[in-house]
Amino acid sequence: TNGQEKTSRTNQNESGKEVDEKEVPGEVIEGWHRGLLGRPDLLEWFRDKRGIPLKIIEDYKLGYEDATSRITIPITIGGQYVNVRKHDYLHKDNAKTVSYELGYGVLRLFPLDRLDREKPIILFEGEMDCLLGISLGLNGLTVTGGAGSWKTSFNKYVKGKDVFICYDIDQPGKDGADTVRQGLRGIAKRVEVIHLPITEPN
Repeated sequence: TNGQEKTSRTNQNESGKEVDEKEVPGEVIEGWHRGLLGRPDLLEWFRDKRGIPLKIIEDYKLGYEDATSRITIPITIGGQYVNVRKHDYLHKDNAKTVSYELGYGVLRLFPLDRLDREKPIILFEGEMDCLLGISLGLNGLTVTGGAGSWKTSFNKYVKGKDVFICYDIDQPGKDGADTVRQGLRGIAKRVEVIHLPITEPN
């Protein structure tokens, strides 16, 4: 996971404050989703480069915005699309991730369907790593803001649960993991940081 999800590591959201929920039109999500499903080369990239199979792409309505060449990951609350995280990982791993539009970037947990499970929560630094974890059978969860991002209003979702933090192995990732760990002490039943080994590229 080294070098991924370098969006905002300190900002809580785009505007620095909470904003009213806005809905992203479902037809926009569906259009981007169909765009991805119609690109065998991108489906191969997901499978071979990111370890994310077609089922995960379909379950979470991942898409492709042709105009910007960005991967799109919808964020939902109660069945409503409230944001889309647009990733530029096709071009470089540490590219800035942007929201659907200005005002949609409120800090949120993704995906919320992982919170009703009994298995320990594995907290990843970004959506792509989280989806990889889910594809491997882990109970993956992330915050749409990068390492160290957390709101006290999220505490109720992890209260009494086992939480393992698996962030990037760079210094911001390590610092962010420690920040979240300290914040969840006394709230989560157990909170530990997973220290990934440093590996050299082949």
